[in-house]
Amino acid sequence: MSLFKKENKGMDCQENPDGSMTCRRYKIEGQEPLATGTEITIVTDPKTCKARFSGSMRINDEDKKEMLDLARSMENSCKKGF
Repeated sequence: MSLFKKENKGMDCQENPDGSMTCRRYKIEGQEPLATGTEITIVTDPKTCKARFSGSMRINDEDKKEMLDLARSMENSCKKGF
C-alpha cells in the first residue's frame, strides 16, 4: 500500500421537503464508504437567495471548502429560479 495513495471522497446530499439540503461527507477505504463525521444542512432564503447553514453542524477543516462551494451553488440555482 502506498503512503501517497489518493483517498476517494464523496458527498451524499438529500433534498428535504422544506427545500433545504442535508449533506454528509464520506470517504472510501477499501470497498466501503465511511462517514467522515461532517454533516450539514443548507437553507436558501427564497427572497434573497442567500444560503445559510442550520442545525447541528460538525465540519472538519478539509471538508469546509466543499461545503462552501455547495452553498454557493445553491445560491446560484436559487437566483436562476431553480
